[in-house]
Amino acid sequence: GHLRFATIESPLTCYRTPVGYAGIECELARRFARETGVELTFIMVRDPYEVMQLVMEDRADIGAAGVIGNLARDGLSTGPAWYHVPLQLVYRGGAGGPPSIGDLGEQGIPVTPDQIELLRHDYPRMHWQVVHNENIGTLMRMVHEGGIRATVADAYQFMIYRHLYPDLRVAVKLTGPQPVSW
Repeated sequence: GHLRFATIESPLTCYRTPVGYAGIECELARRFARETGVELTFIMVRDPYEVMQLVMEDRADIGAAGVIGNLARDGLSTGPAWYHVPLQLVYRGGAGGPPSIGDLGEQGIPVTPDQIELLRHDYPRMHWQVVHNENIGTLMRMVHEGGIRATVADAYQFMIYRHLYPDLRVAVKLTGPQPVSW
């Protein structure tokens, strides 16, 4: 048999090395394929929404993208949570201190598609700008470079990307711990 495994190429999931893909989700997929005796093919995309689309369109068998909350829809379901993490408002440290969520809400805070349902539920009056063509790594880089004032990242994403962008800071925790699953 054959297993088509869709995920996001990032330091959080799978990333390229000189000898192939590495990372927690790639390793878990390899072990699953080995245990079930199937050949594994990785399909890399930009964001969790694309992963879900590939599975819905039967172009991938498993989607693993650190899905936050319950994105199950159109007959898809997620597996059990393998960790829980809060969403946080992330900004670039420096002069002026952290932005207020109210000020940013008027401009629209760029977020990824997998975050929007939870944020709209918890903050219905805020203006969230869903960005379909960028992933969390790109949004964090844009905050670091000053291209955008803030974005939303989960605590694990923040911890990983802070090593790449040391000026990033957490302004406020937006949610309680949310389940992360495939």
